[in-house]
Amino acid sequence: MYEYGTSRAAGWNCPVTIQMSLEKLNAHPRTGDILETMRRWEDVRTKKWLTEEQKEALRDLETEHTLLIDEKGDYSLCVWKKIEVPEGFRAFFIEREKPTVAFWHEAGEGELLLDLPAKAFCVFRDFRGDKKIPEERDGKTVLHASDKMYIEADLPADELIKALENAKAI
Repeated sequence: MYEYGTSRAAGWNCPVTIQMSLEKLNAHPRTGDILETMRRWEDVRTKKWLTEEQKEALRDLETEHTLLIDEKGDYSLCVWKKIEVPEGFRAFFIEREKPTVAFWHEAGEGELLLDLPAKAFCVFRDFRGDKKIPEERDGKTVLHASDKMYIEADLPADELIKALENAKAI
């Protein structure tokens, strides 16, 4: 929700703000992710990083975007599409060179079981950080979800998306 709102605001060069009590902010499990999202979009907006073509794309209400910090530490504007996953989880396919998905748990933490071997994936929090193969149980992949994480897969995008759509919450 915050990625959507802040990306749209950036498309019109508008600042964003939130109003929330410190108590609620401190209690929300995704506060860190929300504030980082707002920071990135405000940073590119104030630095005038976005081109006119990118701003125009951000105004298209049919296409959603995310702002990543890539392997080099540079901003990368990417299209992303929601994947329907079990209740309580969120996942978005990101159009990049390798099939990539952002995923998280909405209100705490949980695990998803995917019907694919773990060696087909790497999981990480930051594109510049360590990438790890997730846990495997009985030939299936276990994804621990809490804060926003990313998956890169060594398999076709449609296979990755289907596996996430058919994942089971455990």
